[in-house]
Amino acid sequence: MQPTVYIVQKPDDKKNIISAQDFGEIKFVLTEKTNLMWNSQETVSIIKDKLRTFNDSDYLLLIGDPAVIGICTAVAADYNYGSVKFLKWDNREFKYYPVVYSGMGFMAIKKEVLDKMKYPYFDSEVEVIECDAEVQRCYEFKGKFPEFIEGRGGTAFDPVFKYLNRDRTIKYDGCIYLTDGYGNFPKEASAPTMWIVCKDGLETKQFPFGDVIRISTESSHF
Repeated sequence: MQPTVYIVQKPDDKKNIISAQDFGEIKFVLTEKTNLMWNSQETVSIIKDKLRTFNDSDYLLLIGDPAVIGICTAVAADYNYGSVKFLKWDNREFKYYPVVYSGMGFMAIKKEVLDKMKYPYFDSEVEVIECDAEVQRCYEFKGKFPEFIEGRGGTAFDPVFKYLNRDRTIKYDGCIYLTDGYGNFPKEASAPTMWIVCKDGLETKQFPFGDVIRISTESSHF
């Protein structure tokens, strides 16, 4: 069977992906206009359906929204026992080459894959908020993750949503919250919310709002 190259989101016409065909049949997981925040449950269902046959012969090409990239990588790793092959663009050779990662969970994707990719590889503006029982620091995501994370004390979710609502002139399209789910929730969200929850985290029905995506691989942890 011919390998498949799954491109996370269909790029615009300016981006040349023809050489990716050297590795297999091209298939797009999502269109370029997919809005994850407003159709999150439907979008995740589509991702799971498109990647349900992902195996060792296939590749992921990480083009698109960062949230969609993370979810596609986690789903592909879950289907293929923690192993995923990516196609990485070489600016010197002007071609793609394969990179294999195995035994990984969602957090490994951020450090081991995205740090190696040339920024920007998506068009969205992303702000990272580090929070335990209070917001520790905030910064714009520039394609490289920090060497350390502030805090790691108790957990409260309310400070993040207060932060998102601090200035009415700043509008957030949504919030993607990585957590085990054990903490104090606010009464309502100040932005459309997606909870990325580790395998042994809080039961889905106990989240008071938002959509819940559970990372089911053994190695997932936050």
